[in-house]
Amino acid sequence: MLVQAVGEQQLTNFDYFMKTRRGIDGQQIRSLNKAIFRALAQHPLIRSELHENVPELASIGGASWGLDVKGLAFIGALVLADSDDIETRFARRDVWLPNLSWEPPSQADAQRELLFRYLDAYGPSTRQDFAHWCGLKMKTVQAIFETCAQELIPAKVTGWYGDYYFRRQDVLLLKEDDEVPAAIRFLPKFDPLLMGYKNKTRFIDEEYLSRVYRPAGQIEAVVLLQGRAMASWRTTLQKAKLQLTVIPFRRLVRREHSLVKDTAEELAAFLGAKGLDLIVQS
Repeated sequence: MLVQAVGEQQLTNFDYFMKTRRGIDGQQIRSLNKAIFRALAQHPLIRSELHENVPELASIGGASWGLDVKGLAFIGALVLADSDDIETRFARRDVWLPNLSWEPPSQADAQRELLFRYLDAYGPSTRQDFAHWCGLKMKTVQAIFETCAQELIPAKVTGWYGDYYFRRQDVLLLKEDDEVPAAIRFLPKFDPLLMGYKNKTRFIDEEYLSRVYRPAGQIEAVVLLQGRAMASWRTTLQKAKLQLTVIPFRRLVRREHSLVKDTAEELAAFLGAKGLDLIVQS
């Protein structure tokens, strides 16, 4: 479904990037893909083994970020095989999953389903949020929303700018007037919530965005209080003891300290740590 919904657009973006930034045109990419396909005909290979079989791949700047294999991944021909090692193993879908039924839906049906799944997880959301998340161009996103119009409900959200949408089937859920509990949540680095919206200020104050979205594409782990980011956090495990450091974005009151401590203890227990060393920086 995902390949059908966004694969074509992602492949177009990839081809453009490779031509303009790496000097490799579409014909060369297709030739490399055929060589990769031949190299993976028998069994999965780690990147260094793949580059030994297709030496041209090693000269591609940014290969370690996937620029060597993305072309095949976007059409669903390449998958990640399981591995006991820390290195990723690449495999041909038809070789690694020979019994997988590969009957993808039409592009239109796949894009409709992708929007519905997105709204199930992230709604209410804007068209811009969906475009940011899936990588489709706004013209395509507009068309998808139009074809799904009968199954969507537009809404305005107090304090948020823009036109928001949610699924018609969820209308009763949004009418519930429950108070948001005073709960603390520790989200890991690159948590889906942190990557699912174009407008990040819906859960992070603008002045703190640079403390979460870091250079080189790094996204910090954050602590949420009632759905708002209040700190980042990091951990190390030393001799079965979990050291958890919380870096607040603002001064924490006593009650917030207590909530952080309780949640940190739950996390340590979940991870099987023998003890907890909690550090809340000032």
